Amino acid sequence: MAGIRLAEGDTVVVRMPNPLGDAVAATAFLQGLKRAFPSLRLVLAGRHPGRELLAGLDFVDDFAVVPKVKNAKDLWRASRSLARQEAAAAVVLPNSWSSALEARLAGIPHRIGRPGTRRRWLLSHVLDPVGPPRPMTDFYWEFLAPFGDALIDQKPPSPTLSVTSEEKALAHRRLAQEVESEAYLAVAPGAAFGPSKVYPLDQMAEVLRILRQRLAWMPLLLGSPSEASLLRELAELLGPPVISTHRQIAGLGEMKALLRRSRLLLTMDTAARHMAAALGVPQVVLYGSTDPRWSAFQLEDTTRLWQTDLPCRPCHRPICPTEHECLAGLEPKTVVQACLQAIATE
Repeated sequence: MAGIRLAEGDTVVVRMPNPLGDAVAATAFLQGLKRAFPSLRLVLAGRHPGRELLAGLDFVDDFAVVPKVKNAKDLWRASRSLARQEAAAAVVLPNSWSSALEARLAGIPHRIGRPGTRRRWLLSHVLDPVGPPRPMTDFYWEFLAPFGDALIDQKPPSPTLSVTSEEKALAHRRLAQEVESEAYLAVAPGAAFGPSKVYPLDQMAEVLRILRQRLAWMPLLLGSPSEASLLRELAELLGPPVISTHRQIAGLGEMKALLRRSRLLLTMDTAARHMAAALGVPQVVLYGSTDPRWSAFQLEDTTRLWQTDLPCRPCHRPICPTEHECLAGLEPKTVVQACLQAIATE
């Protein structure tokens, strides 16, 4: 497979993964690509949430929003959005068939991706299959190989995010309307993947009550629109004082700024963890059904907890068919101790 040669000022479109945590992990690859080709016009393509998440990154030149492909019309719109970039190459980070087809229909000459279900013919440069669990930063770093084998031998930079002045203003306005606090303990209790990744709310409330008393930090509950009821339930179990965003869910931009204002994040294995790590905020991460090897990157300020003696995990099932022992078995006192140790090393 011949390497891809880029001319001065060429455009490369990177089709970003839809899961937000994966998009954060992919920023290491984006930095490496821009570092190797400083004159490159780097255009990201993805859904609206990805644009908000990655706003303000100085190594990204543009973001092309593509629709979710539900029919032929959506596919045509997505491919036209890519075609308008007049790119020399497309890096297709998702493993979906539609994302590869979008790049092919856009007429982009070089199309890099992994072989998925019947999509090898859609790509000009086919990488190795997904393979065994490994850090997602390494998984995406391997996409540099077609641009030069020596590039992947370099150490990937850390994933990063930026907080814009507008996002900071949103967070400031929200916190100014709440109970004043000198320090915030951010909590992201939900998981889009499914309930198998969610710590039981009564146990989470117990953890937060203890930490609130010990530290005098204000719990700050964060989540997506689909998690509003979960945030409300946790706030009711915990009782005041607490700041919950369930009435007015914070967008991803504001969420970045709220995380930046926090001293610690207590979270599941979700995008919130990767966002906090990319922003330099310490995290305590509770793992349920998922394999921690995929998220084993940027661990300098990360404390990870999971049950090591359960034969059923990691099962990667969104709903546990048994007693949810992988998370229910994590005692609140263990989580509290992990949080106290995490802030002791700040």
